[in-house]
Amino acid sequence: FYHAGTKYRTSRLRFNRLNLNGQCDHCNRYKGGGNAVAYMEGFIARYGMEKFEELKAAKLAADRGEEKPLTKDEVRQMKKDYRAAIRELKKQAA
Repeated sequence: FYHAGTKYRTSRLRFNRLNLNGQCDHCNRYKGGGNAVAYMEGFIARYGMEKFEELKAAKLAADRGEEKPLTKDEVRQMKKDYRAAIRELKKQAA
């Protein structure tokens, strides 16, 4: 939902599951980089206003520098966890 540019390179916001969502190709390419209003409405419809406020608070905390950047060990652990989750999904699909 929130742009994860270089400012948030090591931020927890970049890897926040709520911040990782797809958007239709047309909106993303041709409507000003994302059709933000419709995207926000879709986010709220999917997850609810409480989760939207939670993500917004995480963004504000990242902007104020209140969250510590991720450490290499934390990123490695996340990578390990996601790989295990992918393996499990592939098993279920087979």
